[in-house]
Amino acid sequence: LLKGESKSASVNITEEVASLSALNAIIEYLELLSDEFNFNRFVLENYDLSQYMKLDTA
Repeated sequence: LLKGESKSASVNITEEVASLSALNAIIEYLELLSDEFNFNRFVLENYDLSQYMKLDTA
């Protein structure tokens, strides 16, 4: 970690890389880029998950 950088920020960056890699695999699997009809049809949005409550199994 860099000085002044929080651990949670590093975890979020790692999660973004993993999620973008998964998204890339889905796009390739579904061959979404092979049809021009799909261009500009989908939107990638970020959600602020801090406004939601996380429920555990307990």
